[in-house]
Amino acid sequence: EWKAAGWHACLSAPDDNGVSRVALLSRLPFKVVQLCREEGLGRQAAALVDVATPQGTDTLLCVAAYFQCRQKAVAEAQFHDVITEADYSGRSTLIFGDFNLTQQKGLVAEVVQSGLAFACDDAARGEELPCTGPVYDGSRRRRIDYGLTLNGLVATEVMRVPEAEVDFHFSAEVEAHFHELLQQGVDAAWAFASDWAERLLFEEPRDDQVPRSELWSPTRPRRRRDNDRDLDQSPGLRALRRLLRKLQLCVNRPWDVPLQRACVASCIATRSLVPELPRLECGSAAAVQQVEGLVAEVAKREKKLHLSRWKERMQFDVGKVRAYVKRKADEQLAFEKEPPALADTTGGWHPAVAVHEQVDRVLRAVPRPPEVPVSFAVGAEELRCATLAMKNKAAGADDWLPCDMAALPRAWFNWAALIWDRILAQGARVIQAQLKPWVQSWCDHRSAGGIAGTSVQQALMQIRKAMADEVAEDLEVLGVRATFQGPWSLLRFQVRKVILRARLLGWVTANRKIQKHLILSLVVPPFSWAAGFARPDAKALKEIRTEITQAFQKCFSRDFARVCFFEALDWQLRPEFACDLVALRVLWKASIQVPGWLDFLPIREARFRWQVLIPEAPV
Repeated sequence: EWKAAGWHACLSAPDDNGVSRVALLSRLPFKVVQLCREEGLGRQAAALVDVATPQGTDTLLCVAAYFQCRQKAVAEAQFHDVITEADYSGRSTLIFGDFNLTQQKGLVAEVVQSGLAFACDDAARGEELPCTGPVYDGSRRRRIDYGLTLNGLVATEVMRVPEAEVDFHFSAEVEAHFHELLQQGVDAAWAFASDWAERLLFEEPRDDQVPRSELWSPTRPRRRRDNDRDLDQSPGLRALRRLLRKLQLCVNRPWDVPLQRACVASCIATRSLVPELPRLECGSAAAVQQVEGLVAEVAKREKKLHLSRWKERMQFDVGKVRAYVKRKADEQLAFEKEPPALADTTGGWHPAVAVHEQVDRVLRAVPRPPEVPVSFAVGAEELRCATLAMKNKAAGADDWLPCDMAALPRAWFNWAALIWDRILAQGARVIQAQLKPWVQSWCDHRSAGGIAGTSVQQALMQIRKAMADEVAEDLEVLGVRATFQGPWSLLRFQVRKVILRARLLGWVTANRKIQKHLILSLVVPPFSWAAGFARPDAKALKEIRTEITQAFQKCFSRDFARVCFFEALDWQLRPEFACDLVALRVLWKASIQVPGWLDFLPIREARFRWQVLIPEAPV
């Protein structure tokens, strides 16, 4: 949500209750760093921001802080931890936020007076700045929200906005339109104002709702159906909650006879929906307690029903299980990930800075390829062939499976050819095939791509051949880290992510067929895709094998022989077997069709030595 609104956000480390106390928001991209590990760990959020200066680009350390409230000693200890680590970093630093400490007393005053830090409020040059502390007796007494700078950074101006101006404002276009309608008549202006009021106060209207400014005829409301997403708002539970509010009001207004009559009528109507509702004495505290307990019981029961229906749906919907497992595994990894320590972060990091430094030099040395005319013509038969090639893929956002679409008649594909821009997944394959002549004009055997003869597998073979000269210590390319002294390793492989995916598949669905299909597509490929050249170590493969075994624990009895486990399921689920199989496939393909780049080597080096080019192939 923050990214969609154009903001970058980072949170402080969560406390014992799992709550983050500080958030740092910025319109500029930044890199999150870990500043403290002691008292100030959960009371600050730090990040590096690249800012433009007259001398070039400088990296600024920004620290958002919120120190302990109503405990001066704890707040000063947290401030001491933050200011010490920021000073040790040696970077230009801005510390801002709610200090819960004033600048005229205590440790903050000592730091400012010693010259270690500079108060941003000094830039006001004597101007009286407003207090920002909590309101006591209608006014604020202390200024506890401010900023401090370190290591040569000095504030030049204090900009603030009065509280009265921090409010919602219409745009100039909306204001002008309202005044224009006002000149035409009161009715049009009021209708416009009414629409804006509904837009600001309420959610987006449903199809059966109309704005107050439009004419409408009363119609019988459509009977509401309970769906899986809104089970806690069933008719019985909604009636119980309405009755509870009326009973609570009766307790506070014992003299209101019409209200008590309405409560009695509401009890009768609610009992028709919830038969277990006992007889109540309206206006008594005991009645309120009885209904509160019944509301909690019904809500808990319906929540369990909602969860059980969700589990039933997960047993058969492959697309939803796949999306859920991938999302939850990524969220868990993001939660467990710690930002890098400030001492380990060096130099600028902003992507725009790196691009600015290198793009001119790179483009200057690249010659422009000759122009090749390309025409896009997506036909029905081409779309059908592309769909057949993807028949084993998962469904998209519209829940259409490629295997189902492949069974459609040719007439439907004629329609699809006319609206191919809405079927991007299939049309992209046709476009890729028609772009092949243009790509071949600048892509040769030295490049890596999706064209026959220059695939990633053959590019890795070329790198393995070139590294026999030992001109570099290691190389990170095409998803692997190549070294001379030891075996190659996968560059971005995360054992924890694979384990989380296997673990989630074990409890999300008990359907053995779906589990097997998703493990082969979500768990096995991340560590076996380049197994002919690089694979995880034995310890990582053993951990993955253990998680896969646990995922299928419910499919076999307790006395089932472990040696027959993968024989009963599929040997490709065993990590070691999957890696060997991928390596053998690469070797088999290269043995049948010798890589074309060998033709460009000297005769004595043009032999296909698979022991060197594909070292992970089983002997």
